[in-house]
Amino acid sequence: MLEVEGSPPTFVLLHGYLDSANTWDSALRELAARGHSAVAVDLPGFGSADLLEPGLMMPQLDAFVADLVEVRARRGPVVLVGNSLGGTLAVRAAAAGAPLLGVVTIGDPSAGPWRLRTWAGAPRTPLLLRLAAAPLPVPPSVLRFVATPVLRRLVYADHRTADPAVVARFTEFVRARGGLPWLAANMAAVTRELHQGHGDLRISCGLHIIHGKKDRVVPLVGSRTLHEALPDSDLTIGPDWGHCPQLDDPAALAELVTNAANGWLGALPQAGDLA
Repeated sequence: MLEVEGSPPTFVLLHGYLDSANTWDSALRELAARGHSAVAVDLPGFGSADLLEPGLMMPQLDAFVADLVEVRARRGPVVLVGNSLGGTLAVRAAAAGAPLLGVVTIGDPSAGPWRLRTWAGAPRTPLLLRLAAAPLPVPPSVLRFVATPVLRRLVYADHRTADPAVVARFTEFVRARGGLPWLAANMAAVTRELHQGHGDLRISCGLHIIHGKKDRVVPLVGSRTLHEALPDSDLTIGPDWGHCPQLDDPAALAELVTNAANGWLGALPQAGDLA
């Protein structure tokens, strides 16, 4: 857990698939500079957190996020900010009635159709994933050589600006878990769980949807679909952002989520209004 102290609301930051709390390092500093309280966590099964229990992943992550929000909400208003898988979890938490001031979801893979979800709904696992899941030894150097250029283009809007330490963190996590066979099997399981999407959503807190126009992982149509389904939400499309805006432009992202939170705070009934 990474935390900065400041004034409410508290921003609770959830990372994406294969990522960790460290993806929010720069965003945490930006939020702290604006005087806000924020905390980023390693989700169960990722980063340095405990491994998941056997069985479905999403119910375990939902329970973790619900507990996290409940504890933080005792101190004051909470804004849940999630990227990718974390964005899905944030929306699910709001739909489940978590005590939230608002949600900012970034590149939510459950918001609309995309290729991996299409694969997940197929009768058989695609050949590419079956081949990758074959228990063949892949030296760490080969894994890094193959994965590094791919990750640079998937994670960042401009691969030339990619931080080598960030890319190395992804490849090291996959290597430690079991390399390509583990990744292929795990990715297939995760996408099967995400295949059904959000369904019919009812969200009573604020919702701001963010999507990078240069996102090469999750198509923009998903965020547009989510926004249309929830017309009270706001949608921001970052023209120069990829799948992880917190890496592309943490200052602009911090400004955006801070402004959203201020708007939600301003809309709360004041003590005088209730008299």
